[in-house]
Amino acid sequence: MEWNVVGAFVMGAAVGSVLTWAKHRVRRNLAMPPTSLFFDPSDPLLREKLEALQPTRGYCVFSDIVGSTSLKDRGLMKWAPAIYNTFSNVRSLLPTGVVPLKGLGDALMFFVPESLLPSAEFGALRLFAALVTAVRDPDSVYQELKVAVCYCADAYELSFLQNVPDVYGKDIDLTARLLSRAGAREVVMNEPFVLRLRDDFARAGNQEQYPEVSEVVGPWPEQLKGFAAPVQLYKLPAR
Repeated sequence: MEWNVVGAFVMGAAVGSVLTWAKHRVRRNLAMPPTSLFFDPSDPLLREKLEALQPTRGYCVFSDIVGSTSLKDRGLMKWAPAIYNTFSNVRSLLPTGVVPLKGLGDALMFFVPESLLPSAEFGALRLFAALVTAVRDPDSVYQELKVAVCYCADAYELSFLQNVPDVYGKDIDLTARLLSRAGAREVVMNEPFVLRLRDDFARAGNQEQYPEVSEVVGPWPEQLKGFAAPVQLYKLPAR
C-alpha cells in the first residue's frame, strides 16, 4: 500500500487561533464511489432497469465521532480541525480504494463492494483490522469513534438524487441501527460479517497479528426497529 504525506489541521497548544500542521497519511489513487441507478420517473426504461437491478454484496460501515455535539461548544476553530483529522484518519486506515459514500452529520458511511475486498484476500479480516486501529488509536489529535459494520446481502446501488451515488437496502438500515448499540471505542457487527471474519482468521497464516478477533463477544439477540425477527449482534468491546 502506498502513502503520501499531506497536511492535516491541528490546533497548536500555545498559538491562540493560529492553525499549525501535522503530517497525515492519505492514499494515492482512491477509487470513486459506486455508480448508482438514478430513479428517474421520466425514464421510459426505468421499470426494466429496476427489474434488472441486482443486489451488490459487500460491507457497510458507519463510523461516528463520539461527543461531537459537545465538542462544538469549544468553537469552530477547535471542532472543525478535530473532525477533519478524525475523518482523515479513518479514511487513511481503510484498504485501498475505499472511500466514504456520504457524510451523515459527524458520521461517515462507507459501502465496500465485495469485489473490492474478495474473501480470497481476507477482506473481512483486513477491514476489521483497520476499524480496530481506528477506534483504538491513542493519538489525542483524533476524537473517539464508535463503529458499526455489516456484511450486506440486501444492498442496491440506487439513488433518488441525480449524479449522487447512494446505496439502499435492509442491510444498510441494519448497519445504521447497530451504530446506536456501539459505545465509545467499540465496533458492533452483524453475524454474517463475523462469520466471514472468523473464516478469514482461520485461514490466515499470521493470526498473531490479529489478537482482537478473540476479543469479539456475542452473539446476543436484539429486537431492532423495522426488523420482524431479532438480530444476532456481536461486539468488539472498548479497552
